[in-house]
Amino acid sequence: MGKRSIKQLAYLSEHLGKYRASNDLESPLNQSEANIMLSLIPMPLIMNNPRVRTAISQQKQHNRRIDVGIRYGKESLAFGYLVGMVYNHLREIREKVVGLRGLSDYHFDTLINCWVLAQLSGGVFKLSQLIKTKRAKKYFNTIFKDLQRYGLIQQLTASEVHDITGLVVPSHMLSAKYYKLTRECDKTIDEFNLMFARVYKDFTRNCWVSDLERL
Repeated sequence: MGKRSIKQLAYLSEHLGKYRASNDLESPLNQSEANIMLSLIPMPLIMNNPRVRTAISQQKQHNRRIDVGIRYGKESLAFGYLVGMVYNHLREIREKVVGLRGLSDYHFDTLINCWVLAQLSGGVFKLSQLIKTKRAKKYFNTIFKDLQRYGLIQQLTASEVHDITGLVVPSHMLSAKYYKLTRECDKTIDEFNLMFARVYKDFTRNCWVSDLERL
């Protein structure tokens, strides 16, 4: 086979799809010609194209977010399992905290739920955000009102919401009712959290090689 011009090689490359690979048919390009065709592709120019670089960067970021999300998801699940394993024990010893003494499991669960939401929402939460467990759902409103009556939770005005979070709440949205934990309740939960931390640390002491690997 004689030496072909670049124009001929380009024509053959364009029409490769029209041929079927077969043991009985000779390939339209030999290895040397195929290498020449590949060398004609301006890869540096393509890779340095702003659109290509942007697309590659976005794909890498997407893959990185997926990897991080999977890792954080597993760590969160692991943390949740460990918390669940020590939580019942803490229910029994929470009576040592004066402010929590006498609360039923329903009241205690709901109060901890309120505290978690407050930490995630700048100190303020809405009643609609609370998780209603299946067993407490029937009595949830009564349980929440009890916590207010005990002086653990207080409802906020629009100006109080703004003072705490900086958010401007239109008057018509106050029907959602914003709440926060009282100062005394915050101190009580802090005391409970210290107790929780000690029990959790003892429980998980041998789960990781070093403190840096703890959740």
